[in-house]
Amino acid sequence: MKKSVDYFSVLARQSDFVRLAAERLAETLRNYQFLGLPETLAAIQADRQRSAALCRELTGAAVRDFLPPLERGDLLGLSAGLDGALGAVEQALRQLAAFQTAKIPAAAAGLGEKIAAQAVLLGELTGMLPRLKKNGDGILSLTERISAMTREIGEAVGDALRVLFSRQADPRELLIWSTVYFQLERCGGAGDQLARAAELALMRNL
Repeated sequence: MKKSVDYFSVLARQSDFVRLAAERLAETLRNYQFLGLPETLAAIQADRQRSAALCRELTGAAVRDFLPPLERGDLLGLSAGLDGALGAVEQALRQLAAFQTAKIPAAAAGLGEKIAAQAVLLGELTGMLPRLKKNGDGILSLTERISAMTREIGEAVGDALRVLFSRQADPRELLIWSTVYFQLERCGGAGDQLARAAELALMRNL
């Protein structure tokens, strides 16, 4: 029976939104210009709306279709996970725009690069889903790499916070960067949650 939507194409498009958002975040942290933030944030917000629409489209199709390609809960978890990863990046940029900070610490720029690299891995993972059984070993290898990247991001956040509190005496800067660093850590955590959703899908659909 023909499916009402190409589920894996929907997930791939959501993954593209995550990758583009992570690239924009990394570029913002690497070459910071406060005046350019509204345009960057508007682009990500537009993609977030498109991602949410795709999530609703996939949910509706999963309800209608008799036999979707994966368990319904797995499809919904993967779609929601991608939307959550995009939302985490959007929130990080919202914080930068709200705080109106004058400059970006080097540690923050490094975290942006790591988050962008993790988003590329999420795209590779999503691309393996259509041939889930054949790509089982590759999926597990990728989820381990994503988890390792999440741990790396967490360790980098810890290091950045230690430097921040040892060198920064301005209470405002302490508040700004402790908040932003924790949000950047959440970006990594969102990627790890998607990896766990992919592992569950693999186990339930073999």
